[in-house]
Amino acid sequence: MKDAENYQEQFTCFLIGETSLLIQCAEVLLKREHQILGVISPDRAIGQWANKNGIPYIESQDDWRDFLSQHSFDYLFSIANSLRLPSEILCLPRKLSINYHDSPLPKYAGINATSWALMNREKTYAVTWHMMSDQFDEGDILKQFPVEIAEKDTAFSLDTKCYEAAIHSFNELINELSEERVKPRKQNLEERTYFSRAKTPIAGYIFSWNRCAFDIDAFVRALDFGPYRNSLGTPKFAIKTELIIVSKLEVLDSLTEFSPGTITAIEPGFIKISTASYDVALHQVRTIDGQNLSISELVAQFGLHEGYQFKDIAPELKKDIETFDKLISKHEPFWVDRLTTLQRITVPYAKSTASHLKSKCYVDVNVTLPPNVITFLGKCHPEWNQGDFVLAAIVAYLARIGGIGCFDIGFRDINLQGQLSRIEFFFASYIPCHIDINFEQNFKEVFATVRQQVELTKQCQTYTRDITLRYPEVKKSLSWQREELFPVIVERVQNLATREKKLSNALRLAISQNGKECWLKLKD
Repeated sequence: MKDAENYQEQFTCFLIGETSLLIQCAEVLLKREHQILGVISPDRAIGQWANKNGIPYIESQDDWRDFLSQHSFDYLFSIANSLRLPSEILCLPRKLSINYHDSPLPKYAGINATSWALMNREKTYAVTWHMMSDQFDEGDILKQFPVEIAEKDTAFSLDTKCYEAAIHSFNELINELSEERVKPRKQNLEERTYFSRAKTPIAGYIFSWNRCAFDIDAFVRALDFGPYRNSLGTPKFAIKTELIIVSKLEVLDSLTEFSPGTITAIEPGFIKISTASYDVALHQVRTIDGQNLSISELVAQFGLHEGYQFKDIAPELKKDIETFDKLISKHEPFWVDRLTTLQRITVPYAKSTASHLKSKCYVDVNVTLPPNVITFLGKCHPEWNQGDFVLAAIVAYLARIGGIGCFDIGFRDINLQGQLSRIEFFFASYIPCHIDINFEQNFKEVFATVRQQVELTKQCQTYTRDITLRYPEVKKSLSWQREELFPVIVERVQNLATREKKLSNALRLAISQNGKECWLKLKD
């Protein structure tokens, strides 16, 4: 007979997921002498760990089924895994498919659970290990472990607590599994709340000073991910036509005596602002592009003074932001990758201007497409868009004289201009368009390559301007930028009169809608 008190059954398993939490849990399994037959993860650090420990590893989800079908096995552990597993994968283990979720299921199913809990000012919390099913986060609970929420917790600090609780509870779960004493319990789905990737608390994460001070404070803390990725958003308020990101805010003891949003005091290190309840001290802010802005700089830049009252942005603008943000949110991973791998080009013949000089000199010229070129295109390539032809010719020329085939230009399409006509303060109006030209290609091949990239860029539209602040890899990649993100800017316009007139890049090109005219401006 088995000694129930001492019996421990070794089992076999596969692991799927991301982050160092998977590694910590894997170490627990190895220490208990359970057999890990393989690991699936796009995380390179996990791949390195697996290789170091002689554990088979793949990163592509395309090969999951074949990889998992090589051996019969007892358990499949999904740990910090962002992808939904299909039914044919979940049924492969002999015993259970088990998922870790950083919330007290059935509440806060979905993603970014800790942030939503903080925004809702929860006092208690927990992490959960549960059986996986076809319905997302609805499987029976195997293990739940409590987590305390402190008064000043941020998403970062609460995530850290959950990380520690996950490891501790995984130790307990493994004991219970190996001793065959796990007691699954069904979730009460009437208490279920679900937060999808597309769900946002308020449009653009732009809060109103008409809210309670504690709600504003919780909102700011819920969007503070410390040094890690923030796929949600940043807390912002409006000043005239600009948006300011709040990094640090404090609720004061004084009850509000003024209308919400009124500056009641300006001190060297903070601004005191009224809300719908208590006053708050605004300590640290950033620009919408993620640049640090001291309190004195904020006051000087916007002419702030005691008695100044911040106004909410118009409801129709909020609606426009919300609608467009939902439309483009699915493309954010594409833009993160594009910005992380951005390649700069030095424009030949463009003179660098000393940074201490206030004014910069430029040479600009209008160019009309010659009639013989128009005739040639009409006869030989009637399917070619003339504007695309001009763009391909310019970037091919830049590649040749610059001796570099791979680089990025700043690009704005006429359709995007229309969509952002009132909300450019929130979304990037110039986006990277990648150019990858092989010097052995003929122009027809170059044209096809450039047009393909232009169409991909247009398809993915744009991104929110705070993306640099929210993704550390983007911030690191762009840290070498000095005066401008894109030395070369290309703008497709209805006509040359509607071109942007304020930009000061090394080279700017505006191409009319019909492609017959263009305008160039070169730093001299």
